[in-house]
Amino acid sequence: MQQLKQQPLTGLHTLNKTILVVEDDEGIGSMLVDVLSLETSCQIVLVTDAFQAMRVMHSIKPCLFITDYRLPQMDGIQ
Repeated sequence: MQQLKQQPLTGLHTLNKTILVVEDDEGIGSMLVDVLSLETSCQIVLVTDAFQAMRVMHSIKPCLFITDYRLPQMDGIQ
């Protein structure tokens, strides 16, 4: 298996450096927050369902969303 070359995240040079992570699995959400915190200078906000995401996204106005596709009650696309 070929190992991918690790590159730093770029393109996050907006005024609001906040990433919204939507993940219902606590372990995966925690891992994403840990990795993103190490690789970026952004504030990371983790929520566990789509309804929470919709409530907070208007107040924090994230520069990037990372969402689970399969969420309870609503999928990550809706």
